[in-house]
Amino acid sequence: QVSLPSMISWMDMLRLRFNAMTMEHFASSMDWIGAAVFPTARLLVLWRPCSADRAPRSLGFGLFCLGLVHAQLVPLQALRPPHVYDDEWEELFMQSHNLNSLPDCVTQGRVRNVIVDLLQAAADCSLEELQCMCELTMGCLRGCHAEAGLAAGSTA
Repeated sequence: QVSLPSMISWMDMLRLRFNAMTMEHFASSMDWIGAAVFPTARLLVLWRPCSADRAPRSLGFGLFCLGLVHAQLVPLQALRPPHVYDDEWEELFMQSHNLNSLPDCVTQGRVRNVIVDLLQAAADCSLEELQCMCELTMGCLRGCHAEAGLAAGSTA
């Protein structure tokens, strides 16, 4: 029996590779990301199943990257694609996660840059590819929240 890679297996692979590349320096954050992202992944599976446009790898990597933002290891702006304006990016993030404010990144300068470099190495992707995966994932999450809200409001 062959098991096809899922969004969660891609996210876990990236999380484990990143953890190994950082010599488990951020192990507690990696554990937190693994636990925190699971409900979000379930939401995506229910409301935005994987398809040719929403590949499991892209959504899994996008979830992990966004988990790094929530864990305050990477600033949201580091994952913004160049074609998206700052304020639009922040609004998309807050809408896709039902937040009223952005998480503050606690890493500084050189450490932050090393984390982003290691993220690219662990994913075997360019920063531009990861940025697009984050945009796709947040767009899907925003749609999930909108549909879930409409569906919840339409039931009597």
